[in-house]
Amino acid sequence: MDEVDFDAKLILNIVEEGTEAWKKKNMAKVNYSFMFIVSNMGQDKLLEILLRQYSECFSDRRTQVTMVWQIPSITMAINTFIGILYLGYAKENAVARLLILAAAVAFTFVALVALIKHRFFELARTRDVIWIQNELKKIESDIREIKWRSEDIICDKKGYPDVPRHFISRISAYNCLRNMMFAMLIVLVSLLLWELILIL
Repeated sequence: MDEVDFDAKLILNIVEEGTEAWKKKNMAKVNYSFMFIVSNMGQDKLLEILLRQYSECFSDRRTQVTMVWQIPSITMAINTFIGILYLGYAKENAVARLLILAAAVAFTFVALVALIKHRFFELARTRDVIWIQNELKKIESDIREIKWRSEDIICDKKGYPDVPRHFISRISAYNCLRNMMFAMLIVLVSLLLWELILIL
């Protein structure tokens, strides 16, 4: 089997054509020690890509989680202010009450949609992070898998022995927030319809 000179042009051809394709075309010309080096180069590149993806997905997931918690709080604060306007300043003005409630309904609906969409992307990024972790474990089997979902953490008694496992820990905080906003929207819509009935 002929030896191949490891010059810069050869390395460039390998990078441009792809390691696997190049091996298939030139296996008869390449010694196994060189192919081992090329394989390691590909694995290092894969590791770098996975780590960058992990960092981006984790950062995006953290942003989505923050928004999931902040949106209901902001909505409640704004609706509290709207409630003060409705019960106080616009008490004697039916049209003003109607406009205030319409604004509250519109804002709460948009906030609810935003909450659901941020949760959607949070779940998507969580799945991406889990997939990347599984790919990293193929490269380095000793990597400890980080759990992201409550049910996975609760079930992993060995990895998370000190995590509380009572019934409150098993309740979905997102479902509570979403249901609270649904209830808030229903109350506002009901008040809006009541005001319309009184005017008509």
